[in-house]
Amino acid sequence: IHLTAGQTITATATEVTTTGTIRRLAICRPNGGWYTHHADTVNPAVETWTAMQTDTYLIYICWWADNVVYNLNVEVSG
Repeated sequence: IHLTAGQTITATATEVTTTGTIRRLAICRPNGGWYTHHADTVNPAVETWTAMQTDTYLIYICWWADNVVYNLNVEVSG
């Protein structure tokens, strides 16, 4: 997702299958560098980041289980 400096991105991943497994939700840049991330079992998982510079950002989601179904909602403001 391309953001200009000052825009805020909020990513919400809601697990539909409710397996309660650990997962990581992160906002990062393609060339490396985590901006915000954590790993836990909270459902839904929410991460928010305000861009300090104009750049492309990625939303990274990884569950430590197979066949997890989730909805991803992304909002950009600013």
